[in-house]
Amino acid sequence: MAMVEGFVGHPFSELPAPYDAPGAARRNLAFALVDGIARLANVDYRAVGLDGFGKPEGFLERQVERWLSQLASYTDSEGYAPRDIPGLAHVSDWLRANTPDMSPPGIIHGDYSFANAIFEFGAPPRLAAMIDWELGTIGDPLLDLGWVLYAFRSRDEKMPPSGYFDPSGFPDREELAEYYAGLTGRSVENLTYYMVLAQFKLAVIMERHYARMLNGRQTQELGDISGAFVLRLMAKAEAMAKGVA
Repeated sequence: MAMVEGFVGHPFSELPAPYDAPGAARRNLAFALVDGIARLANVDYRAVGLDGFGKPEGFLERQVERWLSQLASYTDSEGYAPRDIPGLAHVSDWLRANTPDMSPPGIIHGDYSFANAIFEFGAPPRLAAMIDWELGTIGDPLLDLGWVLYAFRSRDEKMPPSGYFDPSGFPDREELAEYYAGLTGRSVENLTYYMVLAQFKLAVIMERHYARMLNGRQTQELGDISGAFVLRLMAKAEAMAKGVA
């Protein structure tokens, strides 16, 4: 690790010029963000000594049970009485039934977003560092793409995105997906699956914050925000799975 000069890409209200207002410069931050996961996907993980860092075989097939198990673990770790999360059962079944063939394995960040990206000062925007690697592994890099793109708008969006920021003024999801495909050579035809999986996984992770609020280990404010975010993520994931998003 080393010091990196730059600024974190979120919240937008704290960005330096020329990214402190909507416009072309801020719009281009989205392409710089996608550059990070594209470059990461192109790394030969074996050549850089990461063979054995993860278990890519069966990575996608393990995801639903892996994260449902995580959700169930909150009963013991947080004394959490599971609440009804509308859409959870449908999304779980849909993911199991629609698991695509995995793309060539590579390094994945696992929690990549504007908030976990540092950009260089000045324009045009350039990624300086990717931070917060605790969910990093070897798996399907397209999950990182789904994690990034679920928060942007589609060209034919029927309901608002479920993400953590307002995507107005940014490129649409399809444009960013095409950009990624051009940089990596990976097919993005199953992008819906990866976005549904990303929202499902994030909802499970965020439900722990809600559980911790219930047992007094998290503030009411953060717990309420997290709890509402979980419901929003799962509702959007279900709509995507049903093709009505």
